Amino acid sequence: MDNELALKLRKELTYLGIILIGGIIIFQLLFFRENVITTARTVLSLYWLFILPGFAVMYYWHDKLDFLERLVIGSVLGIAVMGIASYYIGLAGLHVKYHLVLPLITIGISAFFVLEKKNSHENSEAR
Repeated sequence: MDNELALKLRKELTYLGIILIGGIIIFQLLFFRENVITTARTVLSLYWLFILPGFAVMYYWHDKLDFLERLVIGSVLGIAVMGIASYYIGLAGLHVKYHLVLPLITIGISAFFVLEKKNSHENSEAR
């Protein structure tokens, strides 16, 4: 079971990488007067702040939802969660330059819950 989850995750991370490269290309075509580095940094920041945390949160339902469904719902969810969390963390007094850690925390918490779900599922099958 662990190997299946790892293979599925590797395959979907490859898809996410392809989508990232496609996003950079699309943004460069749209903003052709901008430097490639500037365009790539913009797409990477949007990807880091919204797409990856949302996809990580939705990975809990990887067995019930398709990749594209989790990507779309996760992107919207990532925008909402990161926006609300950043707002309240800013109200608490944390400077905005430290908000870049928030996606990493979200991905870590999501990974914990996915692994916990997998372990509890394996334990229930063993009984």
